[in-house]
Formats: sequence, structure tokens, C-alpha cells
Amino acid sequence: METTKTKYANALFSIALEKNKVIEYQDQAKKLLDIFKVNPEFLKFLDCSFLPIDVRLNALNDIFKNCFDEDIFIFLKIVVKKNHALILADMLIDFSSLCNQNQNIGEGIVYSTIPLNENQIKKICDALQQVEKKKIVLKNKIDSSLIGGIKIAINDRVYDGSLSFKLDAMKQNLLKGGE
Repeated sequence: METTKTKYANALFSIALEKNKVIEYQDQAKKLLDIFKVNPEFLKFLDCSFLPIDVRLNALNDIFKNCFDEDIFIFLKIVVKKNHALILADMLIDFSSLCNQNQNIGEGIVYSTIPLNENQIKKICDALQQVEKKKIVLKNKIDSSLIGGIKIAINDRVYDGSLSFKLDAMKQNLLKGGE
């Protein structure tokens, strides 16, 4: 069953495809996500049913009217009018994923015990691009349960080079009577 956020993401993606503006709209969606990360209270303001809709739309107009493509701005207004502003960030994340699929870009997470720098992530992406046969974009998340090494999740595939995985594999091998 399609969720509300998925329906909105699909609708925006359809418009982006129709107007041949997938990359442009994805860039604008990322800018909006950055704004919402810095100002999460703004989404609560846009969703506040105690405030008249025209007050919320005027605020949206004052802040975003000339900053984004007209279709993106109309999308924002519709989301606010339908009282879905609290899930707007999720809609934009789903939209961005659809854009990446369209551009043959694989999204994933590289788990590590310590933060990885940009150069390390780039080397991992470069290696994975050879295996996956597409551009790879990774975000780094910390997972202290790995003990050491890294684990990478891209869509439905997991590449596990963590110490905890290797120790578990050794344990399973020993329990089976292996070497």
C-alpha cells in the first residue's frame, strides 16, 4: 500500500520527469532538506493547525517564493494546505531516492566504528562502483557494535567487512567442526 509520503514523492517525480528537470528538482529538494535540518521547528510551524492556513502560506511565500522553481513552490503549498508538513522531509527524501534510481545512482550507508573522512568514503564508493556498475553515494553512520572494520548497505545488498561479522563467522565455523 502506498503511503502519503510516497504518493507525494511519486507525484513530484512525475512532474520532474515530465518537465525534464529531475536533476534540478533533486538539487532543490536537497536544499530544502538542508533548510529543514537546520530549522526543524519550521515544519512544525507549517503544520500548526492553530494558525490560519493563510498565515502559514504567507510565511512560505515570504521565505521560499523566489528561491525555488515554481513547481517545487506549488508542491510545498499543496503539502501545507493538506496538513502534511510534518512528513515533508520524508517526502523529499523519497523523491530524491526516485531521482537517484532514475539516474542509476545507488544510495547506501557505510557503517563504521569511527567517522570516516571524505577521502575514505570516496575510495569505498569508487570500489563499489566497479562491483555495482553504477555511481554510488554513501552516508557514514557510526555503529560501535561492529568492533572494527566497516559494513555497507546498498538497497537490498550488504557488504560486511566488520570484525564482529568475521568473529561470528569463525564461531559458526568452529561450532560446525570446521577449521
